[in-house]
Amino acid sequence: MIGTSYGAVLDGMEGKVVRVEADVSAGLPQFTVVGLPDSSVNESKARIRSAIRNSGLEFPRGRITVNLSPAGIRKRGVGLDLAIAIAILRAGRQLAPRPENTAFLAELALTGELLPLPEALRLTDACAEQSLPNVVVSHLQRDGEWLLNQATWQNATTLLEVSDWLNGLGQLTTHRPLPPKLKRHEACDMCEVENLTFAKRGLEIAAVGGLHTLLVGPPGSGKTMLAERFVTLLPSLPPTHAREVVSLLHSFSNVDWCSATPPVRAPHHSISSTGLTGGGHPIYPGEATFAHRGVLLLDELLEFNRSALQSLREPLMERQIRISRAGQSVLLPADFILIATSNPCPCGQYGFGVCRCLESERNRYWSKIAGPLMDRFDLVIAVHQSSSIQKSPVSMPEKSQFIRSRVSEAKAALSAQTRLSLSSTRSRLANPAFLARSAEIAAALGISRRGLESVRHIANCIAVLDGIEIPGEPQLLEALQYRNPQIR
Repeated sequence: MIGTSYGAVLDGMEGKVVRVEADVSAGLPQFTVVGLPDSSVNESKARIRSAIRNSGLEFPRGRITVNLSPAGIRKRGVGLDLAIAIAILRAGRQLAPRPENTAFLAELALTGELLPLPEALRLTDACAEQSLPNVVVSHLQRDGEWLLNQATWQNATTLLEVSDWLNGLGQLTTHRPLPPKLKRHEACDMCEVENLTFAKRGLEIAAVGGLHTLLVGPPGSGKTMLAERFVTLLPSLPPTHAREVVSLLHSFSNVDWCSATPPVRAPHHSISSTGLTGGGHPIYPGEATFAHRGVLLLDELLEFNRSALQSLREPLMERQIRISRAGQSVLLPADFILIATSNPCPCGQYGFGVCRCLESERNRYWSKIAGPLMDRFDLVIAVHQSSSIQKSPVSMPEKSQFIRSRVSEAKAALSAQTRLSLSSTRSRLANPAFLARSAEIAAALGISRRGLESVRHIANCIAVLDGIEIPGEPQLLEALQYRNPQIR
């Protein structure tokens, strides 16, 4: 008799449904798994055998062959444990064959207990798309794993409990979770940074347009404080984007994340290019993907490895990363806003005080950022140390929630939730005088074609933020201040 069940595995970033077939035939005892399993799936044979026996069930005698279909997909991980066990028990005539619209997603302990899977959310989505709306999972599966999920899953404690349910001898707890009310969780606020009005204005513009920004200033000027608080200016994630973030972080980084605040990833400067953009075998996402729909913060940018920085050129423009390894090609999402900080030179005083560096030292210091990568920064903001301390009384700094409110209104006016493409911006800039003037200034300053489009995009964001229908020369001149050709 052939016993069947359904499970799912991750294929790159996507969940794939796997049909599990088990056959028990006469012969010497042997347990074989075919269908392109990797070592982790082959190792599950010992767990499954012990789990069945320790659950008080009979492990079939004879030659057992388990087939995982489709055979062209590499099966990795421990998520097929329960599905394989169910197929074997059905082949041994210990379980009823129905229901057929149920998938089984859990790891098995030697005692027969069901253990949770970090990638359960993505796997459940794949099952629901393949007409498998009922999913049996561990009772330990965290509610956050199922954020906004429309599938129904059955919570079970042990393999024996699942077998009794399939035989009509008991009931499992049916649970369709309600989407939680996501709240923002922020440990800092922009009001904690005094003065620095010019830099704050630039970050507000960056939040409106989803603009990659480099903050340059001497040590102690406040650029890192500004960068860390940039995320507080971004609107809360809509439900669809929040679910993307939850799925990514739970599946690949084991982070129990459940917040309306966009994610922030701040890797150490010693990170490799693989750690930053992904890679390896099997292919694993990097920090750029974990920052999807949020902020990638690179503090002290020029301390990072040159190859790691150059690997960001593709995601900064395409908002995704394609990695091909050993016949496998995976498309990783990477729609983030890059916020970076840097000193202007090794001593940190060039352009802001008395610099002790030679010109050759400054050139070598900035050589890690090639021209094409530098050109991908929409805003380069000078953070002046002298402006952070003023003798005259100043008003109380504005709280992030008020700035965020303006940003949200501006984004709504632009009909964008994360980032406007340059093509959509171009269609809004129908003023011939503005186009001609911006092209003239760009030519005089040696700004590239990409830089010109970026300047126009910045000017458009400024206009919308200020409630102006069409950008003009005042917005263009302000946009050019944030390109900062002296630093470039």
